[in-house]
Amino acid sequence: MKYRDTLSGYQKLTTIQFVVIAFLMGACGVLYYSYTEAEKTQKLSVPPNIREGGVLQVGKNYKPNIYDFAYGLFQKLHHWPNDGAKDYSSNIYRFQGYFTPECRKKLKADMNRKSLRGELKGRERIITEIEGRGYQSARVQQVSSTTWKTWIDFEVTELVNGKRIKHIYVQYPLKVVKYKIDVAKNPWQLAIDCFHDAPRQLKKDERKQPFRRKS
Repeated sequence: MKYRDTLSGYQKLTTIQFVVIAFLMGACGVLYYSYTEAEKTQKLSVPPNIREGGVLQVGKNYKPNIYDFAYGLFQKLHHWPNDGAKDYSSNIYRFQGYFTPECRKKLKADMNRKSLRGELKGRERIITEIEGRGYQSARVQQVSSTTWKTWIDFEVTELVNGKRIKHIYVQYPLKVVKYKIDVAKNPWQLAIDCFHDAPRQLKKDERKQPFRRKS
């Protein structure tokens, strides 16, 4: 009888230990999953210039990152390697998650206008940042915690059948806003809201002068 009682006690103790271990393993699993998911979803913007700040904050968008976002996306939108009639439309669709709904409407309207004027079919377009007129702090202005103004200078070249038909220098004043959307569609959680001012062509003497924002 004493042996059975002792055995029963051991069995109960073993059961309790098993339950405790299972609970601890489950808790560790939950903590590990939460940690890995936090690593995946937390966004950390790292400014390329240490003068932008030595302390990095999760979720904060620094000026260089805003500039790079606007520059890279706008360049991709206007990259027409084969035929503007197809490439422009394809790019608007491809990058739709990076433009606000209102801006997408304006882009489609711009595409339709260009199509009616014969400014798309058979055209190749290449736009690049004007050499020597890249990022500087003054080219990004934070308007609020969710809105930024940028001024980006592009060299625009268009060709038809390999022949250059347009070569201009343009300053595009792009507006960037925080944009809540599925992270899978837009990991930046930012969007271009088209222009905050009218784009303007840069004259030769102006391209040699330092950038200054309009007062």
